[in-house]
Amino acid sequence: MRVSVLDVQGREVATLADGAFAAGRHGVAFDEAGRPLAAGLYFVRMRVSGGPEFTRRIVIAR
Repeated sequence: MRVSVLDVQGREVATLADGAFAAGRHGVAFDEAGRPLAAGLYFVRMRVSGGPEFTRRIVIAR
């Protein structure tokens, strides 16, 4: 599974998770400490190998 943050132009600006996970529920924290993002609109995309892809919109406001 890969969870990434994309800007409005579709460029990947951060990776929140990348790798295999055991079956069950999991959480991913969005921590800007490592790479601060400018205020604006972003998309969080989750891709599961051999499975569905989910994209959600987020807004960062300062």
